[in-house]
Amino acid sequence: MSVSSRSFSVLIIIALLIGLLIPVLVQYYSQPFEEFIGNTTITPTISVSSSSIMNTTSTKVNEIGQGIPIGFRSYMDLINYLDSKKIIAELKSIQQSKKSESQVLWVPLSSGLRMLSDVTPLAARMEESTVPSPPRYSETNIQVKGVDEPDIAKTNGWLIAIASETVVYLVDPMSMTVLSKLEFNDSIRGLYLNNDSLIVITCFKGGKYFIVLSDTEIKQIYYDDTYKTQIYIYNVSDPYVPKLMIYLNVSGDYKSSRLLNRTLYIISQFPLNSIENGYTIPNVNNVPISPHAIVPVDYDPSQYTIVLAVDLDTGEYNALSFMTGSASWIYMSLNRLYVVHTEVPRRWGGYPLLLETAIKLLPENVSENMKVYLEQKQYRKAYDVFIDYLSSLDKLDIISIVDNISLVASKESLSTKSIFHVIRVNGTSLSYEGSFTVPGRVLDQFSMEQLDDEHFIVATTYDNYTYKVSYSIVPHYDPQTRRSRVIICNNGTCNETVIYVNQSITPGMRKVYIDMQLVRRYRDNRVYIINLKNMSIVGKLTGLANNERIYSARLLNNIFYLVTFRTIDPLYAIDVSNPEEPKIIGFLKIPGFSEYLHPLGNDLLLGVGMDGDYLKISLFNISDPRQIREISLIKIRFSWSPLLYDHHAITIDPLYKYVYIPISLEFAYYTVGVITITYENNSLDVIKLLEHSRAVRTLFIDNRVFTISESLVKSYQLPELNETGEVVLS
Repeated sequence: MSVSSRSFSVLIIIALLIGLLIPVLVQYYSQPFEEFIGNTTITPTISVSSSSIMNTTSTKVNEIGQGIPIGFRSYMDLINYLDSKKIIAELKSIQQSKKSESQVLWVPLSSGLRMLSDVTPLAARMEESTVPSPPRYSETNIQVKGVDEPDIAKTNGWLIAIASETVVYLVDPMSMTVLSKLEFNDSIRGLYLNNDSLIVITCFKGGKYFIVLSDTEIKQIYYDDTYKTQIYIYNVSDPYVPKLMIYLNVSGDYKSSRLLNRTLYIISQFPLNSIENGYTIPNVNNVPISPHAIVPVDYDPSQYTIVLAVDLDTGEYNALSFMTGSASWIYMSLNRLYVVHTEVPRRWGGYPLLLETAIKLLPENVSENMKVYLEQKQYRKAYDVFIDYLSSLDKLDIISIVDNISLVASKESLSTKSIFHVIRVNGTSLSYEGSFTVPGRVLDQFSMEQLDDEHFIVATTYDNYTYKVSYSIVPHYDPQTRRSRVIICNNGTCNETVIYVNQSITPGMRKVYIDMQLVRRYRDNRVYIINLKNMSIVGKLTGLANNERIYSARLLNNIFYLVTFRTIDPLYAIDVSNPEEPKIIGFLKIPGFSEYLHPLGNDLLLGVGMDGDYLKISLFNISDPRQIREISLIKIRFSWSPLLYDHHAITIDPLYKYVYIPISLEFAYYTVGVITITYENNSLDVIKLLEHSRAVRTLFIDNRVFTISESLVKSYQLPELNETGEVVLS
């Protein structure tokens, strides 16, 4: 080949490469809908808002949801799917109607929605802190070892971070001074402090959102009634000058989060609404999530449940969105994330049955008219025809028809159920493994655990319902009655008069209304074990504590401890070593109930709950689960603790065998301090009340204890617990 021929071939190749690269580069550097990028001066008091974020070196990440071909092939598929769900909205409209308005800005997209988005990653790996690690420090009370949970106070052993409304304070525990504070415009939902990384999660209301119209067009809208979740990640190796390294925002109200190794997992929920001629879609950093990563999972979706995974070191992220109902709880193991949605029967779900039963009882001309609408799934129109006919009947005929419908409806059996969506996690890699459904409602995250890599256990309270049909009659208004009685009172003397109406009044028509009600028939408690390979139930226990409900649960060494309550506190010990045959091996009945269970080691289990007007703290010996024994207890009259609804409120110091619980007493509606209880020698005793008004958390670092409220930190010396200092958060 001649030189000129070779040159010509090279030019052709270069031209082809340029042609291929131009559209990629155009999309790479042209980011639609970008916002929240600016400059902030870092000082010991740092103001942070959604419109003022630090600039750092930028990088690009893969398309959001790329490589997850489990959702929709395109946005048009998403639109068509949601259009098919309008039948459910038709049923709901029988009982209620609702309007939604928003300000809309038209934004055409000419080349589809490619999700390339700016993030602000760490400029370099954070250097190891030169501050020596203390011998020991308390971590947040969590469920699964290695999976951190958010809280309002955190320590890494040499620094304490405290969230107070819209401010995060960084406190030096040695000098008891505030080193710096971060001020936000929005409420703080949670903190993490992992080595030198401080993570702050906030939410703000309103902002820009998107409506998808087709594969190439969306609308940008301004919503006042929805939320966005924001994630700020700081380097606090110099706590006097925290440095913002990563900022992200994601559609929806913050629900929960977890931190596994150096990957943060955020769960938010965003309303799935129909507006104009399109539907809302979630976004990350103001870039819509790919349709491939939007997964339809629930029959009647009302929300996008979004899982966002963020690498703390690189800033890379990935997102997966499920079309669900409202998320109830999340649970995370070392390799899976479980998002739970509980479905309860709805009254509107019985209207198709009502109408289909009614047409068998009505005259042919009425029933045929209703059938036309039912075949077209126009339930509202069929209902109106039925109501108009009933309104023309006398009361005895109405009662006869309603009683016949109620008889059929009462044979229906409906129940609560919980749907679990299982996501395999590996860093920012998210893969949907499937879902399973169990009867009943999940109490909280402690009601479920991953037994091993193949099995999952969950306890539920099961409610069974049926329908009851009732009617009401709005009487006919007689226009001949054109007067109204009026009573006028002055200085203790009352006079009666009458107001007469002379104008023509249209007669009011008599109207009959039919209502579907849910009536609970019975309740029990259940335990299910699921095989995660095929997402099927392989073992179960039912009929536990009829007409009671679950109050607490904990899995310890293949023994699942379960507390139910109505009049006494049954504590069950359930052997789940054989997942296919769980069995009750122990049972203890004691007064009151335990709202929270905590293992203390050495075959001891701590229970905290209520017994009438008393806060009750129990110590159980579980060395033999077949013979559970309550070996010690403390009861505090007219007391209460935030631990009863938030397990992060308790702190256990295994070295000194101290338990710290914030409590209120009968003369105060707020916490008055932190009660310190010892479990030395297998018995409970009160050591001291660390007086601290409105205290909600306790931390320890080496041989010092810190009680924390939103405005004050106090320190105490171990083991005597003598107060050594305080710092005001201001």
